[in-house]
This record gives sequence, structure tokens and C-alpha cells, in this order.
Amino acid sequence: MHVNAQFGAIALAVFGWAIAAQPVAAQNATAAPALEEVVVSTRKRTENLQDVPLSVAVVTGESLQQRGLNSIESLQTVTSGLVIRKSPNNIATASLRGLGTGTGNSSFEQSVAAFLDGTYIGRGPEFNQALFDLERAEVIKGTQASLLAKNTSLGAISLVARKPGDVFGYDVVSSYEFELQSHLLEAGLDLPLSDNFKVRFSGQLNEQGGWVHNRLTGSDDPRTNSRAARVVAQWTPTESLEATLLYQTYRYKQLGQNIELIRDALGRARGYALAAGDAGFEINFDGQSGQTDPDFGASRDLTTGDRAIATLNYQWGDYTLTSVSSYSTYDQKRDFDTDFLPGAILVQSPLDEGNEQYSQEVRVTSPAGRRFDFVTGAFYLREDWDFHRVLTGRAPLVLTGSFDEMFAQSTEAYSVFGQGNFRVVDRLTASAGLRYTDESRDVGMARVYLVPGSFSNVVYPAYPFSTLDRSEGNLDGSAGLQYQALPGAMLYSSWSKGSKSGGFINSPTRPATSGYDQEVARTVEVGGKFSFDRGHLNVGLFNTDIDGFQQAVFSGSSFIIQARDARSRGIEAEGTWRILDGLTLTGTLTYADTERKDNGTAPIGAPEWSGNFNLGYTHDAGPALELTAEAGVDFRSWIFLTDAELTAGHPLAPASAVVPTSPGYGKLNARLVLHQRDAGWEVALVGRNLLDKRVLGYAIPGPFITGVVAGSSEMPRTIFLQAILRR
Repeated sequence: MHVNAQFGAIALAVFGWAIAAQPVAAQNATAAPALEEVVVSTRKRTENLQDVPLSVAVVTGESLQQRGLNSIESLQTVTSGLVIRKSPNNIATASLRGLGTGTGNSSFEQSVAAFLDGTYIGRGPEFNQALFDLERAEVIKGTQASLLAKNTSLGAISLVARKPGDVFGYDVVSSYEFELQSHLLEAGLDLPLSDNFKVRFSGQLNEQGGWVHNRLTGSDDPRTNSRAARVVAQWTPTESLEATLLYQTYRYKQLGQNIELIRDALGRARGYALAAGDAGFEINFDGQSGQTDPDFGASRDLTTGDRAIATLNYQWGDYTLTSVSSYSTYDQKRDFDTDFLPGAILVQSPLDEGNEQYSQEVRVTSPAGRRFDFVTGAFYLREDWDFHRVLTGRAPLVLTGSFDEMFAQSTEAYSVFGQGNFRVVDRLTASAGLRYTDESRDVGMARVYLVPGSFSNVVYPAYPFSTLDRSEGNLDGSAGLQYQALPGAMLYSSWSKGSKSGGFINSPTRPATSGYDQEVARTVEVGGKFSFDRGHLNVGLFNTDIDGFQQAVFSGSSFIIQARDARSRGIEAEGTWRILDGLTLTGTLTYADTERKDNGTAPIGAPEWSGNFNLGYTHDAGPALELTAEAGVDFRSWIFLTDAELTAGHPLAPASAVVPTSPGYGKLNARLVLHQRDAGWEVALVGRNLLDKRVLGYAIPGPFITGVVAGSSEMPRTIFLQAILRR
């Protein structure tokens, strides 16, 4: 389904009218229970979402479980403006409102970063970890300058782990998916060992089948195996001190790739395939591939990681002193058939990436509700990141040889921050925040040839071990006004400036050309949050200007860093309306007019329209039984998969351009649930993408093979039976 501007405008108008009109329906309805309050900790306090002058989308952990959403990537299906794309080498990157870091350069930190219990997750491989046992996920849109553990230029995904309960309890989620023959088991256990010490154990096992059939191996790829476990302990020795210790470990294994060759303008890929003995070679985006080699085997990826977080909250009179210490590490090991053809003529094996990170935050939070309140503190981060690969090119590929390259980078960052809110008059509050960050990077890199070849004469010359360093100081900040116009009606405006430090490309042509400068974003937002007896409506207008946008584009031979200026402006709406008792409409919608300032075209992965709508009905089905039926759609308009000037059919592109755009879509989802309230169990049949829309999510020119395009598809239709038991 192509989602165009007219459809989006109609949807926004209808949804806004429906929510605005609902007080009339409320007058004719019997008294109904108020909608559940949604809380967030975006500003380092627990607050009602409707009182926070920011654009924040919140999904509860229970809702994620019920909908079978168990990856960070899946969050884009439940909030508008968020797009998460995954490259063939299994690196996920996120964008919000049309802006975000590309997948090309592994050394990039994400402009839309993730956080677990306030600790920084800034690199793509960590996005592979399972999403499980959460209190909630918060998607914070726009520049975040002051209060997050590390400033992010374009937004954040904040994950809050579920904490131990005060009484013994457990929950189990089990599901089987029929289309891909996948199965999932998730469980959690609360153990209150004493009045002041309690522990929660949780874990998830997930086996997922593939959806692209490899004709030569007979397998359906990619096949994934995910394991994750977490323990959270809370100790309250006195009324004024609370200590929380979290440890989490995960393992993500993938075999094969969901890569298909979708264009071969000059017939070169067909010639290579025939030379390798594949007489059935085809070019068609139809869920079929022929990528394999007896000597190489399947492409594979193994990502493992651990994270430990110690949080201390000390009540110092009316003030709270907080310390958050975090240590994390991950390793990603890949063997990657890069040519996407039957013969292994271009191989990256091994392709390894690792990271070790330590951070410490200390902050003081004043009491809420006073005329002036504040949060202030300091933050330190140390990160050691390394990258190593061996790239081999063989005949009949034009570029041949084998080289070994390494890259190691150490980052150290210090920052001080603060944000204050001052109630000017009873209903008007002004806020201001500042963060100063001093960040330095030191790198060492080298490239040596194992087998001489023509690679060395073109894009990958050898060079001896070289060291480089850079340091910079960034002052970021925010300012805003919040006006409580009426009970249940809050208006706000804000300005914020955020930055992301520059760095070095992990696989440059030469060390002297490896540097790139900082990225700076400035966001202005004006909005309102309106609460009613039967729902709420939140609307915001935004404009983000970004200088030095850190993106990399694959040219067919290498990733080219292009620090451009860009901007995004538009409108967002999010709301809930209980139409009748038991019948509820929810939805989110984002319109983002995003463009590069050098030529006026949209950046990669930037839809004009995106969002979702869901209609749910709950009705008594007998003593203590409830039956819930839901149907909804998530959608986005078309996006560029590479630069406009490299996109087939675009006026700026030459006739030789081969990479297509990704068309817009609407994916139909549904859920049927039988729930027993007193027993705490439910059984559900859940379908996602029921019309089986085939969506091209990622595409690049074939590496070193002119005229070829390789692309990967998003998840197809899934239908699963799910059982949940809670005590």
C-alpha cells in the first residue's frame, strides 16, 4: 500500500477530530473508569506522561509481551517517526523524524542512542540484544541535551528494566509462530527474601526461522537463535538508602542472510553465477536467493554481551543523591559472504568488532512541586572499541587480493550538567538546562596484505601502524516554557542544542583521510497535551536543523563519509480515545518534511509519513473471562535506500544508477485474546503483517560488481499462538 501525503493528511484530520469530539460522547456515557496513568522517567523523575513538555512515546513491557515485540527493531511498529534499518552485516541503526545515523561506518555512535536504566548504548551491534522483561520503553523524540547519561543529537530509546516485586510471583510467556516455525519462551520470578531485600530473575529464549529460501542449500534464511538473562536485586537497608544491582547477559546467533539480488543491469552477476555452476540464477525480489559456497558455508554472526549496573539512591533530607555505575562489553564475530553470489569471490572472514565501556554518573535531584526544582550532576565515560577484518577478493572479480586491517579507538568523556524548572506564575513554568562535555579519542590503525592483489592499487592500499587523536569541548543546552492553560490542557515550547563528537573512520583509504567532524543538531518544538475523561491527544510541531550530519554511503567499492547539513520539520500526533466502554482507538502519526540542504532531497531512510492505528474491543465472555479483539495498521511512506543521486529513476541520478527506492506500505495486524482476570492467564492468537507485504528495507550497489543491486527484506507475515501466565 502506497501511503501518500493525501492519505496522511486525512488520517491526521480524522484522528484529531475523533479525539477532540470525544467529550460529547462522554456526556452520554455512564461513568467509566479513568484511563491508566502512563509514567515516564525521561527527566530523571517519575512523572505522568501528560505533564512532560516533550514528545515521548511510551510502550509498557506488558504490551510488548502481548504483541510479541522482542527486539529493539520491533519498536518502530508501535510508534510513529521511528525507523530502524538493519544492514546485511547485521548492524541496526535508528532514525527519528527522518534523521539518524547510517549503517555504513561501524565507528559511528548512534545519533538516536539507546539507554538501559539510564546507561548508554551507543553502538549498532548492541541493538541485536533481546527486548524482554521491561517496565516500559520510552522513545524520546528530538534533541536531548541535558539529562540523559550521554547527550544524543537526534533522540533516544530509553529502556526501563522491570524491578523485583514485594511479594512472591512469576510470569511465563510461551509462543509458537506458524509461518516461520519460530518459538519463544520468556519467564520471570520475583523473590522477596526479606522485608528489605528482594530479587527478580528473568530470561528469554527465542528461535526464529528465516523467510528467504536459499535454493542451493535448501535453508530458509536468516535463522536466528537468541538467549538473554537478567537478575535485578534491590536492597533497602534504611528508609533513606536504596541500592539496585542489575546484571544482564545476551547471546544472538544468526545463520544466513535475507539478501536477494534484485537488479543486474549489465548481466555481470549472472555471468559470475553461471561460472560458479548455478544454472538456476535469477534476479527477482521474491524470497528466493542463491548465495552459498561449499568452501565458505553460510554467512554467520555471533553477538554476545554483558552489562552490569549499580544504582544507589540516598535520600538526603528532601533531596536525592543518585549514583549510577555501569560496566558493559560486547563482541560481534562475523563471517560474511560479501558478493551475495554462489561463488565466494568477495569474503570478509573474520569480521570482528568488540567494545568495553565503563561509565559513572552522580546527580542531585531536588524535591518536586516547589517553585524551583532542579537536577544537576556529572558524568564520566571510558570506552575501548576495536575492529578487525580480513577481506579477500578472488577472480573473476576485477579487484583481487587479501588484506588484514585493524582499528582500535579509545574514548574518554567528562561532562557536567544541570536543568532547572522555575514556576514563574501559578500556571507558567520556565526551564533551562546546560551540559558541557569534554571528549577525546585516540586511535591506532594498520593494513597489511596477506595476498597481493589489485585491491592495493585502488581503494585499500596498505599502510603501517598509525596513530591519530582528537579532542573537543561541546556546550549543549535547552530552554522551554510550559503553560497549564486549563485542567488537562498543557501547552509547551522548547529549544535544544545537542552534539555528537567527531571521530575516525574504521576502514579508511588512508589514515590521513579518516577523520570526520562533530554533528550538531538544534531542535525547536511547540506542542500541547490534552487529557479528557475518555482519552488524550498530544500534538507537536517540530523543526530540527543538523550541521555535519554523520552519514556514510556505499558507492559500490567503499563507504564514503559525507558530513552534510540537513533539516526535518513537521507535525506529530498521538492519542487514545475510549469510544465506548470496552472499545478503544489508539494511534500515532508523524509527518516529517526532511531534506538535505545541499540539494533539497530527502536523506536515506526518511519517510514523509509514518504511524500506526489500533482499534480494540474488550467484552465479558463469562464468569471472570474477558475476550479482546484488536485490529490495526502500521505504515510509512516511501524512503530512499541510498542517496538520491545514486537512486534509479531520480532526476539527479545518471542513467547508470541502479538502487531503487523502498515503496510505502501499510501492514495489517490483529490480535484475539481470551483472558481470565482472577487466574491471571491469557491465550492469544496474534498476526502481524497479515497481508504479507514484501518490503525492501535495505539495498546497496553490489560490491565491486557494476550494475548489481543487493537488497534485504523486512519481516513477512507472522501468525503465532501465545500463552501467558502471571501470578
